[in-house]
Amino acid sequence: MVEQTLAIIKPDGMKHKSEIFRRINLAGLEIVNQRKDNIAREMAEKFYIHVKHAKGDKIHQSLVDYMTSGPVMLLVLSGFNAVDRLRKITGHTDPERAEKGTIRKDLGVDKMRIADAENRSTRNIIHSSGTVEEAKNEIAFFFKD
Repeated sequence: MVEQTLAIIKPDGMKHKSEIFRRINLAGLEIVNQRKDNIAREMAEKFYIHVKHAKGDKIHQSLVDYMTSGPVMLLVLSGFNAVDRLRKITGHTDPERAEKGTIRKDLGVDKMRIADAENRSTRNIIHSSGTVEEAKNEIAFFFKD
Protein backbone atom coordinates (compact mmCIF):
# COMPACT_ATOMS: atom_id res chain seq x y z
CA MET A 1 0.00 0.00 0.00
CA VAL A 2 1.26 3.50 -0.85
CA GLU A 3 1.74 5.44 2.37
CA GLN A 4 3.28 8.64 3.60
CA THR A 5 5.67 8.88 6.52
CA LEU A 6 7.68 11.55 8.30
CA ALA A 7 11.45 11.67 8.63
CA ILE A 8 13.34 14.29 10.57
CA ILE A 9 17.04 14.60 9.94
CA LYS A 10 18.15 15.68 13.40
CA PRO A 11 20.78 18.34 14.12
CA ASP A 12 23.61 15.78 14.31
CA GLY A 13 22.43 14.23 11.04
CA MET A 14 22.44 17.44 9.00
CA LYS A 15 26.12 17.00 8.09
CA HIS A 16 25.06 13.68 6.48
CA LYS A 17 22.02 15.13 4.70
CA SER A 18 23.12 14.26 1.15
CA GLU A 19 23.94 10.66 2.13
CA ILE A 20 20.59 10.31 3.91
CA PHE A 21 18.79 11.68 0.83
CA ARG A 22 20.70 9.17 -1.32
CA ARG A 23 19.62 6.27 0.90
CA ILE A 24 16.00 7.44 0.91
CA ASN A 25 16.09 7.55 -2.89
CA LEU A 26 17.69 4.09 -3.11
CA ALA A 27 14.90 2.74 -0.90
CA GLY A 28 12.40 3.90 -3.51
CA LEU A 29 10.85 6.57 -1.31
CA GLU A 30 9.80 9.86 -2.87
CA ILE A 31 10.24 13.15 -1.03
CA VAL A 32 6.88 14.89 -1.51
CA ASN A 33 7.46 17.75 0.93
CA GLN A 34 10.52 19.05 2.73
CA ARG A 35 11.53 21.98 4.85
CA LYS A 36 14.72 22.95 6.63
CA ASP A 37 13.73 24.45 9.94
CA ASN A 38 14.79 25.33 13.44
CA ILE A 39 12.20 23.72 15.69
CA ALA A 40 10.89 26.09 18.34
CA ARG A 41 11.34 24.86 21.91
CA GLU A 42 7.58 24.85 22.59
CA MET A 43 6.97 22.77 19.46
CA ALA A 44 9.68 20.24 20.42
CA GLU A 45 8.26 19.98 23.94
CA LYS A 46 4.83 19.22 22.54
CA PHE A 47 6.06 16.79 19.86
CA TYR A 48 8.07 14.75 22.38
CA ILE A 49 5.58 14.89 25.28
CA HIS A 50 5.33 11.07 25.16
CA VAL A 51 9.01 10.91 26.18
CA LYS A 52 8.26 12.98 29.28
CA HIS A 53 5.54 10.50 30.28
CA ALA A 54 7.70 7.45 29.53
CA LYS A 55 11.18 8.54 30.68
CA GLY A 56 10.72 11.61 32.84
CA ASP A 57 11.41 15.31 32.66
CA LYS A 58 15.22 15.18 32.54
CA ILE A 59 15.33 12.94 29.44
CA HIS A 60 12.50 14.96 27.86
CA GLN A 61 14.37 18.23 28.39
CA SER A 62 17.57 16.67 27.07
CA LEU A 63 15.73 15.60 23.91
CA VAL A 64 14.18 19.05 23.50
CA ASP A 65 17.61 20.67 23.95
CA TYR A 66 19.06 18.31 21.32
CA MET A 67 16.27 18.87 18.79
CA THR A 68 16.45 22.65 19.16
CA SER A 69 20.28 22.82 19.07
CA GLY A 70 20.41 23.43 15.33
CA PRO A 71 18.52 23.14 12.08
CA VAL A 72 16.67 19.97 11.11
CA MET A 73 15.25 18.72 7.82
CA LEU A 74 11.58 17.76 7.93
CA LEU A 75 10.64 15.30 5.17
CA VAL A 76 7.34 13.82 4.04
CA LEU A 77 8.09 10.63 2.15
CA SER A 78 5.74 8.58 0.01
CA GLY A 79 5.95 5.05 -1.33
CA PHE A 80 4.85 1.46 -1.04
CA ASN A 81 4.95 0.53 2.69
CA ALA A 82 6.78 3.81 3.31
CA VAL A 83 6.66 3.57 7.13
CA ASP A 84 8.30 0.14 7.28
CA ARG A 85 10.74 0.88 4.47
CA LEU A 86 11.99 4.05 6.13
CA ARG A 87 12.33 2.32 9.50
CA LYS A 88 14.31 -0.47 7.85
CA ILE A 89 16.89 1.95 6.42
CA THR A 90 17.07 4.07 9.59
CA GLY A 91 17.78 1.09 11.87
CA HIS A 92 17.39 0.58 15.60
CA THR A 93 17.05 3.73 17.71
CA ASP A 94 20.32 2.81 19.43
CA PRO A 95 23.05 3.32 16.80
CA GLU A 96 25.18 0.68 18.53
CA ARG A 97 22.44 -1.96 18.10
CA ALA A 98 21.37 -0.94 14.59
CA GLU A 99 22.17 -3.28 11.70
CA LYS A 100 25.16 -2.56 9.49
CA GLY A 101 24.04 -0.69 6.39
CA THR A 102 21.43 1.42 8.22
CA ILE A 103 21.64 5.18 8.63
CA ARG A 104 22.00 5.05 12.40
CA LYS A 105 24.67 2.32 12.38
CA ASP A 106 26.74 3.76 9.55
CA LEU A 107 26.46 7.46 10.41
CA GLY A 108 25.61 7.53 14.12
CA VAL A 109 28.25 8.02 16.78
CA ASP A 110 26.22 8.06 20.02
CA LYS A 111 25.30 4.99 22.07
CA MET A 112 22.17 4.48 24.14
CA ARG A 113 24.15 2.95 27.03
CA ILE A 114 26.26 6.12 27.25
CA ALA A 115 23.21 8.38 26.97
CA ASP A 116 21.48 6.36 29.72
CA ALA A 117 24.55 6.60 31.98
CA GLU A 118 24.58 10.37 31.40
CA ASN A 119 20.79 10.54 31.92
CA ARG A 120 20.14 12.16 28.53
CA SER A 121 18.52 11.31 25.22
CA THR A 122 20.40 9.42 22.52
CA ARG A 123 21.56 11.49 19.56
CA ASN A 124 20.69 9.16 16.71
CA ILE A 125 20.73 11.12 13.42
CA ILE A 126 17.13 10.65 12.23
CA HIS A 127 13.52 10.28 13.35
CA SER A 128 11.10 8.00 11.53
CA SER A 129 7.41 7.49 12.25
CA GLY A 130 6.56 4.15 13.84
CA THR A 131 3.12 3.49 12.36
CA VAL A 132 0.89 4.80 9.57
CA GLU A 133 -1.34 6.53 12.14
CA GLU A 134 1.66 8.08 13.88
CA ALA A 135 2.96 9.27 10.49
CA LYS A 136 -0.36 10.98 9.70
CA ASN A 137 -0.33 12.76 13.06
CA GLU A 138 3.32 13.77 12.79
CA ILE A 139 2.97 15.07 9.23
CA ALA A 140 -0.04 17.13 10.30
CA PHE A 141 1.94 18.44 13.30
CA PHE A 142 4.79 19.80 11.18
CA PHE A 143 3.05 20.48 7.86
CA LYS A 144 -0.15 22.27 8.77
CA ASP A 145 -1.88 23.68 5.69
